[in-house]
Parts: sequence; C-alpha cells; structure tokens
Amino acid sequence: MSPRAAKTQAKPLRAGIYDRVSSDRRGDARSVAEQQAGNRAATDANGWDVALTAADNDVSASRFANGKARPGWESIVAAIEADQIDVLVLWEPSRGSRELVAWATLIATCRSRGVMIHVTSHHRTYDPTVPRDWRSLAEDGVDSGYESEKASERIKRSMAANAIAGRPHGRVPFGFERVYDPATKALIAQRAHPDQAPVVLEIFRRINAGEPIVAVTRTLNAAGAVSTTEGTPWARENVRRIALSPLYIAKRRAGGELLDGNWPALVDEATFWAVTRRLNDPIRKTTRPGRARWLLSYLARCGVCGATLAGIPAKRGRPASYRCGGGTVHVSIGQQVLDDHVVVNLVAKLADPGYCAEILAAADPVGLGAQGEVEALEAQLEEFRDLAGQGELTAISLARVEAGLLPRLAAAQARAAAAAVPAALIGLLDLEGGAAEVLLRFQEMPLPARREAIRAVMTVKVNRAANRGDNRGVDTSRIEIGKAQRP
Repeated sequence: MSPRAAKTQAKPLRAGIYDRVSSDRRGDARSVAEQQAGNRAATDANGWDVALTAADNDVSASRFANGKARPGWESIVAAIEADQIDVLVLWEPSRGSRELVAWATLIATCRSRGVMIHVTSHHRTYDPTVPRDWRSLAEDGVDSGYESEKASERIKRSMAANAIAGRPHGRVPFGFERVYDPATKALIAQRAHPDQAPVVLEIFRRINAGEPIVAVTRTLNAAGAVSTTEGTPWARENVRRIALSPLYIAKRRAGGELLDGNWPALVDEATFWAVTRRLNDPIRKTTRPGRARWLLSYLARCGVCGATLAGIPAKRGRPASYRCGGGTVHVSIGQQVLDDHVVVNLVAKLADPGYCAEILAAADPVGLGAQGEVEALEAQLEEFRDLAGQGELTAISLARVEAGLLPRLAAAQARAAAAAVPAALIGLLDLEGGAAEVLLRFQEMPLPARREAIRAVMTVKVNRAANRGDNRGVDTSRIEIGKAQRP
C-alpha cells in the first residue's frame, strides 16, 4: 500500500501551503496573496486541514539567488522532515525551487516521508512514490531550471546591451531619478534628482577639500541631509561608495572597462578622479585622517634617530611642543615655532611660478586619464580578489582575470607615473593672488588636507639644538626642509 493510500484511510490530511514571489517576476507569476487564495481553495476542495502556511516575498529560488535566505521555505522543509504535514501545496513547481538539485532533493524527501505534492495550477496531486508522478515532478524541475538559466542569459545580454548603448541598468543610483513612459513603462531618461543631487555634490566638494569621510558623514547627519535609505542616518560606507562610483561622471564599469553612459554627469571628471586618488591614497591605510590634532605630529622627524615627532599639549605654563617619540627625547621644539616655519616654506614653494609649472605640467589630459584607468583597474582587481576570498570565484578564474588585467594595469601605471598631481595640492597651485592667496586657501583647508599638502611637497626634520637650554626656543636653523619623494 502506498503512503498516500495509507493516509487517505485515516483522518483528513495535514496540508502545508507554501507561496513565493521573486523580485524578478516573469510571465503570469501571481502575487503571494493570489497564490494563497488559490491554494486555500484547493485545500478546502480536497477536505485537507491546513497545518502550516509559509511564504517568501521578493525572493528568488534559482541558483543565481546568491544564497539569500528563504525562511518560509525552510520552515516547510523542516515540517516535512518532522512528519508534520502529509501534503505540500504549491501554486506551481517553480514556487518551490528553480534549482534542479534542490527540487530533486525535495522530491526525494517527500517520497521517503510519504508526503504528496499538490500543484494548484495543475489541478492535480502527485504522489512521489508513484513512478509516473515522480517523473512528472522531475520534468517540472528540469523545465523550471531551464527557464531560470534562460532568464539569466537574457539578463546578462540585457546588461551587456545596456552597457554598450550607455543605458542605465539596475537600481536607481542615489542622486538620480528615472522617467518612464506612462503607457509602455519603458525607460525614457535618467536625470538628476532635485533633492539628492545636491547632496552628492556636497559629498564630492567636502572630500575634495580634504575632509575625512567620517567628518563628511557627521556633517550630513547633523544637517538632516536626505539619506540613501529614507529615514535612516548616513553611514560612512554609503558616503565612500558614492564618492568612488563613476556613475556620477556618467560612466559605468562593464567587462573590465569604463563605458560612457547616456545620463548627465553630476560631478566633473577632474573632481571625481581627485577624490578617487585621495580616498585610495596608501597613506590613508596607515593614518587616521579624521583623528589628527596637530599639523606636524607624525610628519616631522627627529634628526638624531629618525623617529616621528609627537605633539605635546601645553602644560604648567609651558607652550605646546613637538618632541621625539623614539623613546629617548633627542629633540623638542615649540609647536608654534615649527608650524609657522613649515607653513612659510610651504606657501613660498606653492607660490613659486616655476614650481607650479613643474607640477601642473604633469596635469595633462592623457596623464589624468591614465591615472583614472589605474584606479579603475585596481578597483576591479580588488573586487575579483574579494570574490575569490569569499569562495565565489575559483583560483583558476582569478588567475585568468589577473592575467588579463595585470598587464593593462602595469601599462596604465607606467603612463601615469609622472602624470599625477598630488590631490592635496589641487586648489593651491597657480593662484593669481600669489603667496597671500595660497596662505588663505591653505588656512581654509581642514587639518587633514593641510597635512596631506605638506606631505606632498616636503619632508621636515628637526635637529638637536646647539644649546641644549634652547631646545624649545625659536632657533629655526635646526629645521631641515627637504623635497618630498613622489611615488
């Protein structure tokens, strides 16, 4: 006697209803509410008792779902394994799974537990222990998996076509809005969002001025700026993601390249690449730009041991100072004395037409484009390596990716090697007002940006005072200003 026959001789069967709608609806896919109504009608018509109902909304059941949780489905499978239901009710087989292995596992579990599968749209109840029913269910799984594979290929082709044509794809990026044809629902245009676009511009302006991301985030939240998720505060990760996205210069990454988009840019390219270079500066990985309190702490060095100088607050009538942080205090100098001397030398250097010409000569469009290419390729490599680290990309696939990208990266780095103007100096060069305007601009910059400007132009070394009693005095002859080594 089959499990189905045995159960039909007992009390009414216990039904478990499962409904699901994915975020990528296809064909005549019904809503969860419509599925529930149809499945409830089926249980009533068959005289089954509903022991469990579960649903997952906007969740895919294909192998392309990236492991997104399906709590409703998990509860149904657990009920089958615990012998809590006698018949599983689905609107159609694909509601259970579009992944062939998962669907085959479900059929096998139902067969071993004596659980039938009712497909409401088929108006039929299948018994997996009956070979013909088992074959029908298996064929449905193959069909669902095939449809899922075809849909994936269509999406890939659509994304590639959109990228080549410059059309936007995917979710609407923060700062933009989309206009659709009211009749056909076809996309007409992507344009600047009246409330969000000014926020994007403010993010780029502040970072380009040298403000750390943490400070920009704090400012946005304090001002009540529109957030990426309505009703929630800004997060540092959101600010950084926006600042590094080429979408805001009307470009998109696809197939290892930056392609032009057909939407308006919100930010000019010079600003975008300056911000990108600032955020990708290796120095940011070893320093904390949002925590600096002193202009020259951990920038200036001891002329005796080479250790960096640390800032020492004023205490007991003694003014603030810098002193050697190498364990033994070899040198100490007044904070204001060293700051003033370094700023005077920096301003003189930046106001020198010859120095400006030397730096600006590197700012040719070819050089800037090469630097942008370097940053784009480095970002792509980092993304692929992250995928490999998460197990989503095999070592062989990563090796193939690197084999294609690394030579291009090396070539771009060679072209950009002498072409990158330090990001911290943009806005301080070639000013008509000379030294006075350079000093004013420098003083208006946030402290982290001022420190970056100093680091980009010079090295600072403090030697031991000739007279030990004058160790904190005004003798500036022991301060050595050197030329910064460009990477």
